[in-house]
Amino acid sequence: MRAVTLIGTLSVLTVLFYWLDSNLSSFYIFKPSRLQELAKASIAKHPNNVTALMVDLNAALQEEYGSQHIAPFTTNPDRWIWSNHGSAMGAFTILHASITEYLIFYGTPIYSNGHSGLHLADDYFVILNGTEKAYRPGHLEATTYWPGDVNHLPRGQSIHYAMDGWALELAQGKLTFAF
Repeated sequence: MRAVTLIGTLSVLTVLFYWLDSNLSSFYIFKPSRLQELAKASIAKHPNNVTALMVDLNAALQEEYGSQHIAPFTTNPDRWIWSNHGSAMGAFTILHASITEYLIFYGTPIYSNGHSGLHLADDYFVILNGTEKAYRPGHLEATTYWPGDVNHLPRGQSIHYAMDGWALELAQGKLTFAF
């Protein structure tokens, strides 16, 4: 009897997880293309001042999505977190976080490079300032991303990247294991 209960429970959980995975996008707030449009507008206004650019973009994000979904921007060190992964080091501040999406400002004013990691989420990296170079296995040359460009890292893939600047990063998918 215990085996039947266990098999029944696992079957129900499998169906539930499959359904959730198939319908994750219905829980998303952000559209990557719209974030890129907003970022490009802020980049055009403040091409040489990353602080003013982030302040402007944060205000545009709050206008578009509401302050209930977008935290205010600050340079207060207590709101910035070091990120050291795959030999790359940068810092980020959280603008939005849920179990299906996060939106952050991430980067470093100093060159850094490393492995992206392998995630159960799609990652959209909108370059705000500086550049990012990305190398994917099987490609013989790196791709360079400039301000306004988006580096989309599909779920389940990884890259070697290098950057010296800042980005607006959106991750969408199963984020319960992202940190």
